[in-house]
Amino acid sequence: MLSPFSILKKENGKFKSLDLWQQLKEGGDDLSWYFAVSTNRMPAKYLISKSIFCNITDLAATTEERLWEEHRNLTEIFLETWKEVR
Repeated sequence: MLSPFSILKKENGKFKSLDLWQQLKEGGDDLSWYFAVSTNRMPAKYLISKSIFCNITDLAATTEERLWEEHRNLTEIFLETWKEVR
C-alpha cells in the first residue's frame, strides 16, 4: 500500500514536469517563488503575513493616519520576514 506522502510526491513530480514552468523561464518570467510555494517548499505570502500581528486593537477608535502608519510598519516587517524566508 502506498503512503499518502509517496502519492503527494508523485503528484508534485507531475506538477514540476509541466511544460509551463520551462516556457515561463525561457520567456523571462521568473516565477520561482510561486513554483516553490506550489510544490510546498516555501510558505505562501499570506501565511507569512498571517504571522505578523497588528498593534491596533480598537479600529473604531483609531485615526486614519494611525492606520496608515501601522500599515507602513507592518509592510516593512513583512518584507524583512519574506526576505529572511527566501
